[in-house]
Amino acid sequence: MNKLWRIKKHSEEKKMRELLRWNKINLRILAKVKPNGRISTKGKTLVIEKDSYLQGIWRFIHSESRSEAVETIKSIVQVAIELSKCIISQKIFVDFLEGKDLSGAHLLEFKMKCRQLSDIACDMEACTEGIENLLIGYKSDESIVTEFEVMVANIREEVQNIKKNITLAVKNYNSKFVDRPLSLEELSKPLDKHI
Repeated sequence: MNKLWRIKKHSEEKKMRELLRWNKINLRILAKVKPNGRISTKGKTLVIEKDSYLQGIWRFIHSESRSEAVETIKSIVQVAIELSKCIISQKIFVDFLEGKDLSGAHLLEFKMKCRQLSDIACDMEACTEGIENLLIGYKSDESIVTEFEVMVANIREEVQNIKKNITLAVKNYNSKFVDRPLSLEELSKPLDKHI
């Protein structure tokens, strides 16, 4: 039974790493959108469209609409928010948030979770500029503008939530392990090579 649990846990961790990677790529693509830029989708990945008079024809041939691109962006942002909530709700993180079972044995896993959260927060903050740049190009479409404005507000709220939770968890850890304090800077180092 224990072996089966480890296999299941490993499989879930692998899926989580793949989802984190997919989300990181798309958030970073979104962050690179220039003012008046356009986004299209290629499979489940965003693509920044080149400025071209053939843009409309390409969208027509591939049956891609503005609303489809907006829905894809919404789902990418929603996945980032859900990933952060999932990490924050994992037992190891909850234990550090609540000051329970703060053994040094769990420190490495806790640091990894904090770094994953920091990466998500950093990528979400960066993508808000790309979304705001998309707003310029879609300014004549009030429904899309409103959706983008709500997205940006949700992103900013979740980034604050992530920062608050990491700060609280580190504070709880440092109150128990005065001789081995953690710093927020240490936990904010990028994880790129691990994902």
